[in-house]
Amino acid sequence: MIDAGTLSFTLLGYLEDADRLIIFDAGDFGAEPGAVRCLECDALDAFIADETRRRSVHEVGLADLLGMARLQQTLPPQRALFCIQAGDLGWGLEPSAPVRAGIQQAAEAALRLLQRWQS
Repeated sequence: MIDAGTLSFTLLGYLEDADRLIIFDAGDFGAEPGAVRCLECDALDAFIADETRRRSVHEVGLADLLGMARLQQTLPPQRALFCIQAGDLGWGLEPSAPVRAGIQQAAEAALRLLQRWQS
């Protein structure tokens, strides 16, 4: 597990040999704050690439990182983003209350996803 923050390209080495990638982040997908959404593979790529919606600072770096991995042909074939709907995408050092409330649900959903990927 890596707390990536906004490290972007410095994380590329971690993707080079990875078969699976799971990302947790707060974002905006038009739901109630605290809601959790899982986006896999192509849906993840489309969500991150969508420049018509408001993006978090983490998503900007993530888009760059995934783009670089795609160019180097090291994009993990199994990848997912667990996005927790934020009430506010501003700067901060701690998750907001709605995001904190969604973390447990996102973690449980990620465990189910890992089990599915392993079967």
